[in-house]
Amino acid sequence: MALKSFKDFQTEKSPRRIIFPVLAAIVVVTILGFLIFSSNQKQPEAAEFVAESAPTPSPEELRQIQISELRSELALAARAQNREKLEASALALLEVEPEDGEAWSHLGRVQESRGDTKEALASFTKAVEFSDQKAFNLYLRAKLLRAQGDLPSAVKDLEEAALADPSSVGISNSLMIFKIQNGGHDEIRFLVETYEKTGINRNAQFWLLGAAAIAMQDGNSVRASRCLEALKLTTSGPLFVEMLADPFFDSYRDEPGYREFFSRPPAPQ
Repeated sequence: MALKSFKDFQTEKSPRRIIFPVLAAIVVVTILGFLIFSSNQKQPEAAEFVAESAPTPSPEELRQIQISELRSELALAARAQNREKLEASALALLEVEPEDGEAWSHLGRVQESRGDTKEALASFTKAVEFSDQKAFNLYLRAKLLRAQGDLPSAVKDLEEAALADPSSVGISNSLMIFKIQNGGHDEIRFLVETYEKTGINRNAQFWLLGAAAIAMQDGNSVRASRCLEALKLTTSGPLFVEMLADPFFDSYRDEPGYREFFSRPPAPQ
């Protein structure tokens, strides 16, 4: 067979030159088709996912969100000690959640501070009913009852508070002072003597204020000072000042034997 000339090689179409473009076209069409198909399939899935991940909140869920926001506002007003904002925040919260004990407690303290004792008592009663801090709110109501001259009811509240929170040094000592003022001098004297005779000194901080009060009434300033000094060493500074701010001690503040204990200004009521 005669060899083909160089010109014949140039003009002849090679099978490879035909196959490669066809294959490339097939690949491009396949890729484009796949991409179009995938795009059409994913769009409904994305829309469905968005719809499922963001359901419309129920009315109760919206209410709980609002309550959370109002409680945050109440806490900020309490930290700022802004009575006007505190009252406004408490009232706004109670309008949405009438059983919020903390709001009732704050409202009662604001009302008491401006002399609205009847309203304050009602608020503290609600706080006792709904708040997790029952003992503290019983203590607040007891102080207000005593200020109104109702010592028997005040003592009853503090007895209940002591049962609700037996670890409270402040409530335990306040109960002793209230009982002394309510005519229970002999009862407290007997309790203190019993504690001392039986050597119950590990928990002396729970009754030392009562012991000091009895000694003051007896005119025994040495014993009273010793009890107050022991109480000062076994309790925190702020609590010690708050307990001695009790009106019971007003007539003793200027006596020389007690001045060192009453030298700091009383805690705010």
